[in-house]
Amino acid sequence: MISYQALCIYEIFKIAFENKNYEKLKFIEYFVLNYNKNEPFFMAFSNAAEKSIPEMVLKSEDIKQLLAFATGLGTTDVDGQIKNCKFYIKLFEESLCSANKIVSQKQKLYYSLGIFAGLFATVLFI
Repeated sequence: MISYQALCIYEIFKIAFENKNYEKLKFIEYFVLNYNKNEPFFMAFSNAAEKSIPEMVLKSEDIKQLLAFATGLGTTDVDGQIKNCKFYIKLFEESLCSANKIVSQKQKLYYSLGIFAGLFATVLFI
């Protein structure tokens, strides 16, 4: 959208807001609904991210990455924007992969604990 349609950041966020695949990224919703074209982008984005933190399950490192990504948006030419996006896509994918590994490990742990608790309860009742 940046390179072929030359959309401004607000328009890109509005399209993302309307796409149901991004509904869990609440900062997009807050940004679009509270958009003020007189407010600098980074301030508007920071405010939206801050308001959405309680509704999103993100680690502090993820939030820092998100804000660092936002600082680069709209500050360079199209090629710079695309490089910035590709760089942060790679970082976000690594964070997602790490989070998926943690979920998988904890899922196994909780499954094992559930079985153990069930067996323990059964032994107590017998």
